[in-house]
Amino acid sequence: MKVTLKLVLMIFLIFSCSNNKENQKQISQIITDEIETEISKKSIFPDFISLTETDFEKFKKGNNSKWFKFGNQKLYFIPYTDYSITTLILTNETLKNEELIELLKVDKIIVDDSINAINTSEFITDKKIKLNVSKDFVEKVYGKSDSIKTKNGNETLFWNFVMDEKREDYDVGNLKPFIHNELGFLVEMTFKNDSLKTLIYKYEVP
Repeated sequence: MKVTLKLVLMIFLIFSCSNNKENQKQISQIITDEIETEISKKSIFPDFISLTETDFEKFKKGNNSKWFKFGNQKLYFIPYTDYSITTLILTNETLKNEELIELLKVDKIIVDDSINAINTSEFITDKKIKLNVSKDFVEKVYGKSDSIKTKNGNETLFWNFVMDEKREDYDVGNLKPFIHNELGFLVEMTFKNDSLKTLIYKYEVP
């Protein structure tokens, strides 16, 4: 409500100063700054995927390609310390992001070795998000995205949050994020024909 009131006041000032282009630019920048500030203030307990102890042990032993699959769905984690993570990638398409692939390689996670990937059950996050859900379903969880990019018929939506650690039933480790107030939590989701194809969570670390 406060944000809406500020925007209305700013827009009123723009029209009041319609003959002064420099004032319009300054006020427009203030509005942009206000919106970006409010976006950065949004807080949430980050989403994650819980593994069974058996699946985690298979990853930990490293006698495989160190990622998980269910049918054509693939789940990758970029580890941090003590088996917490910085990144979660869930997709039913071929991973093509070279930056992520290189980060995975550092931890000897071999994305093109599907034969030795860890077979497991269907992937669903703590917030009940899974591949093939609609944008409407996701927006009920996160609200409207902060930005959208469209490429080759795909829509990629981005959200920017800060972490809220207020939760008692959460234990770090076992390929889950380290959660602490005010650290960043970034969400990236790619949809094709209103169906979720790739989900990327990035967790800021101390």
